[in-house]
Amino acid sequence: MTRFVVVAGGPSTEPVRFRPTPDATIVAADSGADRAHRAGWPVHHVVGDLDSVSPDGLAHARAQGAQVHRHPEDKDASDLELALRLAIDRGATEIDVVLDPAGRFDHLLVAAHVLAAEAYASAVLRAVVGRTRLQVVRGSATIEGSVGDLVTIVPIGGPARVTTTDLSFALSGEWLQPASGRGLSNRLAAASAEVDVLDGVVLVIQPG
Repeated sequence: MTRFVVVAGGPSTEPVRFRPTPDATIVAADSGADRAHRAGWPVHHVVGDLDSVSPDGLAHARAQGAQVHRHPEDKDASDLELALRLAIDRGATEIDVVLDPAGRFDHLLVAAHVLAAEAYASAVLRAVVGRTRLQVVRGSATIEGSVGDLVTIVPIGGPARVTTTDLSFALSGEWLQPASGRGLSNRLAAASAEVDVLDGVVLVIQPG
């Protein structure tokens, strides 16, 4: 496995509820370099138009040996997309994205859709937003936690046909529609559950 961690930018100064593995390559999207610095993580790449990273955060990343990939402010991709592309181009097979729960709603909404883009389908892609965990599922995935934990399944980019095992409200080849709450607030019926996506793409969200 080739592991990458992408740290998105944002205003939050709260501790990040995630710990990268020692072998992970860490990519900071713009002011994600500041968040990584506060968390005490090394930064290997800084990507973006660098309009929000602090001078100290950028200097610290450079002092660590980070490669800085600067893009123009007028661009057609978000800093998060540029960071994900860099990870994919460098052979990432697993990507954990650390989003900022205090960030703008439009940024978080777009980020959730970006994660499920076909361009990143070659990697297992997960994300954390504060206490919330997300996973993009194409095919099958195992969801772990404690009995009673909330699990929400959201189709992305169109309807998705889903079968579940060991969730309280079972789905059996059922079509979930993007404009429906049918997949909202399910619960783990065991310490782990299976989600099988027969058609389409979903986000599996574990709040808290």
